[in-house]
Amino acid sequence: MRNNKFAILVYLMIAGFIPAIAGALPYQPEEPVDIITQPADTMHGPAFIQWRVAPEAQQKGASGIAFFREGAGQAICRLVFSGPTTDISWEGMEIPPKTIQTGDLLIVSGVPVPCDVMPVVELFSADEPKEYEARTSAGGRTFVERIQVSSAPVGVEEARNNGWIKFNGGKKDTLRLIKAVDLITDELMVQQLWSDDGSWWIYEETPFRRSWRVR
Repeated sequence: MRNNKFAILVYLMIAGFIPAIAGALPYQPEEPVDIITQPADTMHGPAFIQWRVAPEAQQKGASGIAFFREGAGQAICRLVFSGPTTDISWEGMEIPPKTIQTGDLLIVSGVPVPCDVMPVVELFSADEPKEYEARTSAGGRTFVERIQVSSAPVGVEEARNNGWIKFNGGKKDTLRLIKAVDLITDELMVQQLWSDDGSWWIYEETPFRRSWRVR
């Protein structure tokens, strides 16, 4: 059923019934993307972290990206996009961070790496929220996460006043804020500000970090 829904979504995009984001695929830039991240905890680490997100060729028609910290030759994590799902892998971590992964939603908690993925194409022009249910295990117990992802238009002036647009001003005709909320606690999990002319968000915020696209 999931594959059928994805095929229908692709057909509708091609036929022009669902607006794509200027022909770009979200989270799949053709050129490297530079990001500045401000961790929430600056007492035990740097005030800002610079990231480079680089596209990588994958096998069997899949696409991927790698996250490099400034000055590092080895990627910290990689995302591989294959159909409607996203696979994530970590380098140099004995214990990977808590990850919620279900369908086309990927949320990583507790780390300053801005690698969360949300259903941007589906929700960029939609007013109806989308709900997810994910099961995670910890300490021999299973926990159920209920998440709602919604989309709302945002004006350029509002985005600037909130500090969401800092480094890449330019002209932005259409902005949408894509937001994921924990339905059990009503707490923000991640929100991203997107324009209709790019394959990467302008701004991202989670309880653990704030990030801005520089280039």
